[in-house]
Amino acid sequence: MDLAGELDAFRRSHEAVVGEQLRYFRGGESGETILLLPGYFVGAESWFAVMGRLEAKHRVLAPDYPAVQSVDALEQCLEGLLDAEGVERAHVVGQSIGALYAQELVRRRGSRVASLVLAHGSLPRTQDFRRVRLGVFLGRFAPPLAHRAQWSKRVAAERPGRDAVDTFWREYLQRRARGISRRDAVAWGVCYADLLARGALDREDFARWGGRVLLVEGADDPLVGAEDRAALRRFHDGAEVVELEAAGHVSPERRPAELAAAVAAFVA
Repeated sequence: MDLAGELDAFRRSHEAVVGEQLRYFRGGESGETILLLPGYFVGAESWFAVMGRLEAKHRVLAPDYPAVQSVDALEQCLEGLLDAEGVERAHVVGQSIGALYAQELVRRRGSRVASLVLAHGSLPRTQDFRRVRLGVFLGRFAPPLAHRAQWSKRVAAERPGRDAVDTFWREYLQRRARGISRRDAVAWGVCYADLLARGALDREDFARWGGRVLLVEGADDPLVGAEDRAALRRFHDGAEVVELEAAGHVSPERRPAELAAAVAAFVA
């Protein structure tokens, strides 16, 4: 089955749950809970191939990001999701910006996090705060075509290949971009700026939490370079590390089987 057919099958078997604060997909009936946080703009469906491989032995939750303008509000939504599902603690898997939000969740709500998997993540680039804040300000007045042009540039940078997988996801995300409102795009930008404004992470927060960490890297990652990967390893000293070949920045899309296997082995 091709990726379009696999996604259609996922949609037929996984009805989206529309909660009070956010929309999410739910899979699996037993086992420990895994919470999947997607990258910037891509949404919960980017995890569909990973979910299908994890849900036989785990409960899996994958939310879309709500249009909130602070990390506190986002964390309240995620905590509300866990409460609604009767989950006390979850293994949190974050990809790209999801890895940043996952680390913030440990810092402020560590009691809800059983372990961390950071896929193509980094430490917060606090030096980018002013640039991001300016981009958000300009984005409030930019026409929709400008938003789509910026989005297209990022999509292409993360998925430069000409193979069927990158082509499918580029086309999927271009269609998704047409349905994203200016309000949502600005809210997500404001939330990211709020994360950067919080400053550097503190090792003591993670020492108090005391949970295990897995770092999933792509040696060919076009957005998180060797220096950033090394900095994250130093911060999470003692973390397990898995490097996925040809994963780029988007292993949930390019290497879902290998990513799911790494996550399942880690949380077992």
